[in-house]
Amino acid sequence: MQKAIALDTAVYRAGGDPDKPYVHVHMTIGEPRDALLPLTPEEHEVLLLGALEGMDAALPDKYAVAGTLTYHERVPVTFESESEQPAAE
Repeated sequence: MQKAIALDTAVYRAGGDPDKPYVHVHMTIGEPRDALLPLTPEEHEVLLLGALEGMDAALPDKYAVAGTLTYHERVPVTFESESEQPAAE
């Protein structure tokens, strides 16, 4: 499953153009420290969407926010080298 790892938020004038923001806010979820449990993919998304909702709630009504989530998916690959390995003598 893909995991949301980052949120890019644009703060712009309400009713205005989200492509012409006053401010960009970028948040990234890093790997946990040893004492913390890693978040599930669902928890990653909920955390970032909650941050977006919190920014919207905290701003005066004359501002609006638009956000874009970045997802990351680990895909294992199999690779077998075709080069000849020299025989050990």
